[in-house]
Amino acid sequence: MKNVIKEDLEPTLKRILEVASSKGIGDTKLTELLGLKTSNKPVDSWKRGNSKIYFQLLPQFSKIFGVSTDYLLGLTDNPKPYDK
Repeated sequence: MKNVIKEDLEPTLKRILEVASSKGIGDTKLTELLGLKTSNKPVDSWKRGNSKIYFQLLPQFSKIFGVSTDYLLGLTDNPKPYDK
């Protein structure tokens, strides 16, 4: 079953979830990759607007997905990370 992403989500969270979905990473797997407790269901909490801790996790999302934090924040449509 395909993960449906609500249109009314905060733009950064929406982009994070879209990238995760495009890479075949569901909510539980994403939680595990971030090293968070799956029993707390943090992604569900973010989707309900109960927490915005995902902003603190932007560097981890960037590394997991191989995209720039600017892309996740919606500052660019170019997902490539910057060259060092």
